[in-house]
Amino acid sequence: MDKKPTDFDGKLVYIASPYAGDVEYNIKFARAACRYCIEKGNVPIAVHLLYPPILDDADPEQRQTGLKLGRCILEKCDELWICGSHISPGMIAEIVEAERLGILIRIVSINNIHIDFNALPDKINELIRQSHCRQEQSGMKME
Repeated sequence: MDKKPTDFDGKLVYIASPYAGDVEYNIKFARAACRYCIEKGNVPIAVHLLYPPILDDADPEQRQTGLKLGRCILEKCDELWICGSHISPGMIAEIVEAERLGILIRIVSINNIHIDFNALPDKINELIRQSHCRQEQSGMKME
């Protein structure tokens, strides 16, 4: 049974999901991943929802600042959740850092993260299909 949104067990969860590419879709997906994390009684942080409005990713210096800020936040987290069916280069760096820090890493299936299916049906169906294929091929345990 899912917890009520006010029943938090104190876990601070770093949400890792793609940002670049289809930015509009990826923002919606990251928000949905955060909602899922909250539904599970955790406290999510998605730095790729926080810093892009503040820092210019096209400016190398500001991009480096954003990456450093993200690492500072990751250090404080109890878990890192890999969300979605695609792992970006930025997510790989976050995974490597979480492993170095000894932070628990979970893979969260796209099937558990619900966004407005009516808004993006073709994209969603393709991602779900890809997620099922990768899950079966890798044998990874997914939530």
